[in-house]
Amino acid sequence: TQLAGEPDISRDPGTGATIVVSEWESTDPRTSGTRTEVVGGSLVPDDEADGQVQLNAVRIVNEGGSWVGTTRGFLTFPSDGPPTVQFLGELVGEGGYEGLSLFHATTGDTEDVREIGVIWPTDDVPAIPDLPAE
Repeated sequence: TQLAGEPDISRDPGTGATIVVSEWESTDPRTSGTRTEVVGGSLVPDDEADGQVQLNAVRIVNEGGSWVGTTRGFLTFPSDGPPTVQFLGELVGEGGYEGLSLFHATTGDTEDVREIGVIWPTDDVPAIPDLPAE
């Protein structure tokens, strides 16, 4: 999956949250389409920050249906190179994708971001196990 064109970045006038709308193309057409993200964290880094953690609400929409969920991850801002991106996402299918889940990872530096993922039947996604008692 890769970005197709420049994203449209705006701020919600009511909440001040950053909203990023972008078009994505994927080898699996079910994950191509318009991606809207509401960023849980500042999109523009502070000049003195060397990293940033984000939790984002995400929706991907195309003719076949949509995916809704979250991504969480971090960005780093090294002094000797481009910023890096490391995110994991879990989205649930709606419409034509109901009953499916999309797990994806975004990684790389801002000059070469790569996204990989898998679509899996939601009923076959294992539950998170309990930790043993201390």
